[in-house]
Amino acid sequence: TELLGSGVGDESQIGANCPEKSSETDTTSNLWDKELRLLEEARQRMRNGLVDPTGMYRWPNGRVPYRITNHFSKNDTKMIHEAIMEFNNRTNVRFHPAQGTENDVVVIGSAYTGCSS
Repeated sequence: TELLGSGVGDESQIGANCPEKSSETDTTSNLWDKELRLLEEARQRMRNGLVDPTGMYRWPNGRVPYRITNHFSKNDTKMIHEAIMEFNNRTNVRFHPAQGTENDVVVIGSAYTGCSS
């Protein structure tokens, strides 16, 4: 009985004499939380098209003009349009058909003109 009264066997005292263990666990937990936050921020930056932190190479307002060359079949062109729509739905970057007034345009094309068989 005397031993129990001195704190031996008392679960509330477990780890009380080991502050370094407790702070180590807290530090590990804090690092884990920070790492998760950084991963979430990186994921969000990628989603928003913000891979370039300087902003020098970003498309204005996240809008990307594109033009599809006539090297594709109608079916291929349809698939490209569907992929662009999916990209627009899953990210904050918006691809849109280029107008004649835009200087910088993404050209989606194929230089391959030979037989594929």
